[in-house]
Amino acid sequence: MTAHPPLGILQDALDLRLAGSARLEVDAHLAACEICRRQLHALRWTKVRLAGVGSSLVMPSELETEIRRLLDPQGQRPGTTAPPPAEPPEARRRRWFAWWRG
Repeated sequence: MTAHPPLGILQDALDLRLAGSARLEVDAHLAACEICRRQLHALRWTKVRLAGVGSSLVMPSELETEIRRLLDPQGQRPGTTAPPPAEPPEARRRRWFAWWRG
């Protein structure tokens, strides 16, 4: 392998999805190419950092609703219920203050 492998191939190597001659080619290229070794290191670093972030992030309900809508543009899948519509922050605040005042 004389040309630099695409990032997708490096990601496959990192995730151990390459086998046989493809793996040997990438390993040989990495042994000779500092640029690709740095890219592989950056991919590994990013993957490790992102793995720890997922558990501490809270997705805003508006984002979750939008993602669900984009993933299922035809409407509801059989047997599922629609997520409740997102309440605007101002409406939430008014409702909370109304409850607090009694």
